Amino acid sequence: MDIFIFKAFWPELFLSLSIIFLLLFDSQLINNFKFQFPVLENEIFFQIYTVLFYVFLLFLNNEILGYDSNFFFLNDLTSQNIKIFFSGFCLLFFVIIWRSFVVQKLNFFEYFIILLLAILSLLFLSNSFNLLSIYLCLELQSISFYVLASFQRNSIFSSEAGLKYFISSSLISGIFLLGCAFIYGSYGTLNLHSINIFNIIEFSESYQLIINFISFGSFCIIGAFLFKLVIAPFHFWFPQIYDGSPLSATIIFSTLPKIILFSLFLRFWSVVSSLLYFSQTILFFIGVFSIFFGLLKALKQKRLKKLYIYSSISQMGLPLCALVDNSLESFTIVYFFLFIYLLTSVLMWGTFVLINANQNKVYLNSKNKINTYPLFISSLKHLITNNPTLALAFLFLFFSLGGIPPFAGFLSKIYVYFALIQGSKYEIAAIIFYVSAFGVYYYINILKVIFYENVNLTYHVKGQSSFNLANLDLDYTLCALVMFFLLFLCFFPNIVYMNAALLVFYSF
Repeated sequence: MDIFIFKAFWPELFLSLSIIFLLLFDSQLINNFKFQFPVLENEIFFQIYTVLFYVFLLFLNNEILGYDSNFFFLNDLTSQNIKIFFSGFCLLFFVIIWRSFVVQKLNFFEYFIILLLAILSLLFLSNSFNLLSIYLCLELQSISFYVLASFQRNSIFSSEAGLKYFISSSLISGIFLLGCAFIYGSYGTLNLHSINIFNIIEFSESYQLIINFISFGSFCIIGAFLFKLVIAPFHFWFPQIYDGSPLSATIIFSTLPKIILFSLFLRFWSVVSSLLYFSQTILFFIGVFSIFFGLLKALKQKRLKKLYIYSSISQMGLPLCALVDNSLESFTIVYFFLFIYLLTSVLMWGTFVLINANQNKVYLNSKNKINTYPLFISSLKHLITNNPTLALAFLFLFFSLGGIPPFAGFLSKIYVYFALIQGSKYEIAAIIFYVSAFGVYYYINILKVIFYENVNLTYHVKGQSSFNLANLDLDYTLCALVMFFLLFLCFFPNIVYMNAALLVFYSF
């Protein structure tokens, strides 16, 4: 292979070498008698963060594009920009992941080595342009996530989450391979570029059997993508997996893979959508069902973590509905929505980890061996009295998730409605609007608990001031920065929207 191609994928190669070096170095250091078997807490944080920061800088400065000789991996402008966004969000989320890791006292440096492997698989996944390479990268990501889900070895819920993840992902992997078999049997290739060229040709009626094979295989692969994106009814055990996994693993599962998997889904969808009759209608019903299912289940939740999980399922249905209008503008809106959603997720899980960090301090002052205490919505009662700054952060968060101006979440949703209206999909826009409007209820209900619920009805809210903890300045700075951008991007959305449009423009 030409050395020029190695330079095109230099950030990924640097990350691969860093993983090997960190694994060898830390394993030797932690077993070194000279250093009295140290616990690598602060050291591993700076190691991983430095590696992620250099990967981000390499993506910013890497202007070399290319592909391998077999066209398994393609480094084009779209992949390059998506990896810049992804690595930037990794830097933001890593602060929250680290804080939750410390709160739950996992104390295993291997956790972050596996996290880097998952990030590496997602980076290669964004470059994949062949169904076989997509499958291999998805499997590497899934194996890493199995281990992260079951990493809390003293918890039966964590072990159950890892086992459920393994069983459900194995089933979906088989379905994905079945779809690949039908695609290969019909086209004679698994390369997306070659498949796109074949689809330009109009098949006659004598090729109807082949078209049926292609449609079945495509629906199998699309179903696998929807499973990875955790969109109902393809979510299976994912709410239980997210709930049983360690908090840091839940944050990873529900945020980091979204933009990579959605970009890959859009790439495959743009290739096969011309042959899939009624596929846009099916995607619309799946999206609406995901929104409605997530809202219905979220209304019944008592714990904040499960409410976030079902809220994520509901939120992911909205960009899927935008694909009913199969246009470049709808693809742009999907990327814009994903960017705003991930930015909101930083604040969502950041505030959640801060509350958990404080509860860990409050409840472990006694001789209690429990690492974390379940965070109920009722534990936020009248939080405005004890911690008005954190209550304000929740206000920004839930107003943005609910799509209430003047927050960026309002624009991310209104753009979806405008795209459907411009495409004369008035009935579809009305259905999505009314279904999404019900989601505002449980966001407003939590704010009612935070600002107006009677403080005398709860017994531990007096210790709920998380801003009295030391060494959390970086967490607060991150949350404050995200709160600023949620307001700023509502008035100046073109900064994100134009970059999202460039991502779509480079794809075609």
